[in-house]
Order: sequence, then C-alpha cells, then structure tokens
Amino acid sequence: MNQHGSDILIHAYLDNELDTSSALTLLEHASECAACKSRIEHYARLKNGISKELPQYSTPVQLRDKILGFAQPKRSFNWPKVILRWGVPLSTALALGLVIGVMISGEHVQHASTNDLVWNHIHALKSGRLMDVASSDKHTVKPWFAGKTDFSPFVVDLASQGFPLLGARAEYIDGHDVAALVYTNGKHYIELYEWPKEQGSSKMATYVYRGYNTTSFIANAMQCIAITDASKEEVEKFRLALISTTNEK
Repeated sequence: MNQHGSDILIHAYLDNELDTSSALTLLEHASECAACKSRIEHYARLKNGISKELPQYSTPVQLRDKILGFAQPKRSFNWPKVILRWGVPLSTALALGLVIGVMISGEHVQHASTNDLVWNHIHALKSGRLMDVASSDKHTVKPWFAGKTDFSPFVVDLASQGFPLLGARAEYIDGHDVAALVYTNGKHYIELYEWPKEQGSSKMATYVYRGYNTTSFIANAMQCIAITDASKEEVEKFRLALISTTNEK
C-alpha cells in the first residue's frame, strides 16, 4: 500500500466513510505497518485538535423544541414563502439556519467519536485482542494502567449487579489515551471506554451504530461510553449500576 493510497483510506476512515470490510482491512494493515499506524495517530490528533479549537455552543431546550417542531412528517415548508408571509427578517432567518447548523454539527462530532469507538470494539473482537489484562480484580486491573495511559481510570467490578469485570486494555483513539474496560452480561460483552472529562462533555446520550447500542455519560469525573450488542435496556442497567457506585447521579 503506497502512502498516497493509504492517506486516502486513512482520511476516509477518520471521517467514518469506509465500509466495515475496508475499515477492518485498514486497521489490520496498520497493526503490522508502523508508518500507517503513525499516520493514523497523527491525523487523529490533528482532527481532535481542530475540534477542540472550534467554539462549542449549547442550544436551549425550548429553542431546540421549536426548531424541531418545524420538521413535522408529511409536511414541507417553502422557506422563502414562510419568511415573506410571516415577515421574518432575513437576519433572523439566517440566524435560525446557523443555529440548526450548529446543532447538526455538534451531534455529528459526537456521533463520529462514538463511531470510532464502535469500530475499535469491532476490531478488538475480530483480532482477539479484547483484553491485555484479564482479571476480575479491580486492584489488579486499575494499577495495570500505570504508565500505559496519562490518567488513572475508574475501575469497579459490578458482578453483584450482573455485570462482572473481565479485564481491560489501553487504547489511543481520536488523539488521546483511552481506557477500555471489558464486562460481560450473559453471552454479551459490554465495553466501557473512559477518559478524563473535558469542558463541554455531554452528560447523557444514547446512540445506535452498526447494530451496537451505545450510551455516553459522565461518571467519577470520566467521560464514559459503553458499547454492546446487548439490548438498550441492558446497557441502561449497566449505566445505572456504574453510576450507583459514584457520587454522580
């Protein structure tokens, strides 16, 4: 694979434009090619850095509801006619369009980050590298991360609540260190990705990608995203079980 061709695939992968087969082929190649792995990490850091520099806006719930109220099924709007009929100033219409764009952009960035983690989970399953340390003892798993991540992750065994800890591994995703903790729920794996909470991190969100249920939330000052092929009810039980062990409700 030449550098020009690999760069095209890498940019497509980071933008979530590759199909499953192509993404996995690229990741498998990068696991054996130091140059491609280095370029993936470089472009991921660049992408993450640009995202951090962009201004972040939060949309008031009332405004969001009003905007979404325009998107009624089986009904279309001719915006120029609406603007003329209601006498809406052009500046107001442009501001409304900007707000909608910011909302969509914010959701896209959040989903793109979750998509990266889902792909990482899929690759870990297919490669057989789900865990680098296999243990249900949090006092074995937590210190294992020393020197492998630039933070100390929050580790808890939830066996008493139906989600026993199996082990963990360290990852570098989207320009930062990530702790990946592996739990089980019957025959299903639940993988918990966590890293230090950043300003503007989302409090709670659910999302489905490639058939995997995901939920993102804050726990013990960590940004957490749980990924599983179990039902959304089970992943919600897992979230509540984890939250119950912290002071953050």
